[in-house]
Amino acid sequence: MQTPYEKTYRFPATLGGDNWFVLNIPPRGWLSKLIVCQTAGTPVDFTVDIYNKDVSPADSLSSGSSLSSEADDCDLFLHQVLPQQSAVAGARVELFGSDNWFIYENLDNGRTNREYKLYMRLSTVGGVGPAEFGVAIATSIPG
Repeated sequence: MQTPYEKTYRFPATLGGDNWFVLNIPPRGWLSKLIVCQTAGTPVDFTVDIYNKDVSPADSLSSGSSLSSEADDCDLFLHQVLPQQSAVAGARVELFGSDNWFIYENLDNGRTNREYKLYMRLSTVGGVGPAEFGVAIATSIPG
């Protein structure tokens, strides 16, 4: 039996670069829904990457700290949970349903002490100043 879990967020972001966020979510499961939309600021194109390990540059997470050293491009690909998603200005990223389930497992501290986290990189193209993005994420937790 699977147990559903869903959470929504609003994150402040700086336009014109990468923003990193922690998504508090069970340490393993099947990602069944991801929605990301811009809710404030100048509308811009953006991409979204979800990772099962903290691969963010040092001191770039929304909490102001990072668990990892500088990751290389290979680390980014090895820990990606799903293919990069993109949206044009005014649109949103939407992944739903049984055809788009992605298995994930947090790999921050090995299998014995998993973190209840996934990590999101939101990259914006153009624009200046502050913005806000909304995120909805859902998973099914294996029983």
